Amino acid sequence: GRACGSSCRSRRVLDLSHNLLEDRGVEAVARHIDGRHGLGGAPRRRTSQRLQLRLQGVGCSGSGVDHLLERKEFLVELDVGLNPLAANTVMALCKAACVRRSRWRSLGLAHLASKAGDRSE
Repeated sequence: GRACGSSCRSRRVLDLSHNLLEDRGVEAVARHIDGRHGLGGAPRRRTSQRLQLRLQGVGCSGSGVDHLLERKEFLVELDVGLNPLAANTVMALCKAACVRRSRWRSLGLAHLASKAGDRSE
């Protein structure tokens, strides 16, 4: 295996980038993120584990992100770049990452695609 410090043992990485999940798929992923179990219902060994979730280019919009934000306390990293997110969704993500008690270490928003016809800012 690869050598890494204790911080690697306390985090899980799920990279579903460039899979066409859309909002329904992202919602399904969000439903399976919780503090008692790993994804898919597998029991977790450590209660301090947090998830690094990478969802670049999965075709999700604000609806999918809203479901992820309901589970924000279990995330340490979220990358949703290359998705058609409106300005109000980006603001909600920034707010979630920047609150005082947030454990997020990284929020990826690079190369956001704009929604066609979306004028909300």
